[in-house]
Amino acid sequence: MKKVLTIIFAGLVSVGFANADITPALVNVTGSGPFTWNYEISVDSLEELVAGNYFTIYDVGGTIGTVTAPTGWTDSVQLTGITPGTQNPSDNPAIDNITFTYDGTSPQGPTPALTGFNFVDSLGSVSETGGTFTYSATKTSSPTVPDQGTGSIEVPTATPEPVTTGLIGLALVGMAVARRKFAR
Repeated sequence: MKKVLTIIFAGLVSVGFANADITPALVNVTGSGPFTWNYEISVDSLEELVAGNYFTIYDVGGTIGTVTAPTGWTDSVQLTGITPGTQNPSDNPAIDNITFTYDGTSPQGPTPALTGFNFVDSLGSVSETGGTFTYSATKTSSPTVPDQGTGSIEVPTATPEPVTTGLIGLALVGMAVARRKFAR
């Protein structure tokens, strides 16, 4: 029995190592309006970035200002995100998406953190449920093959301003008082 459990555990661990991906993550949000959203990506040991590889962050709320990509990358903003063929992310066609595309002249191997992906946005609050990203990269296996995936990421979302929240609260209190008066 112990041998069987060891084999199952080894199989699960090797499956975990077989996953290859590019993973973007929110580093921080700076400013007091407009806000700068700073992201980084990690490229795991089974991946290599070649010209044309990309990742897209979907449904970025607010008004997007300047978008900046690190050297060797380009950026674009569009309503319908650039999506890998085998992925089907949730994408609201009325909300902007941001795509960062690698256009470097030489392949870029694994990296624990590649920074410099950012954009300016009118919103500074982080999504409660999280946004979505997709990526298209190249596995370093021989022969090299395309790799695609999807995941969750934090994006700007609209939240009520404190004044609006206060007015809503005041209206609810007023309705409660009115209800008590009419109940008598």
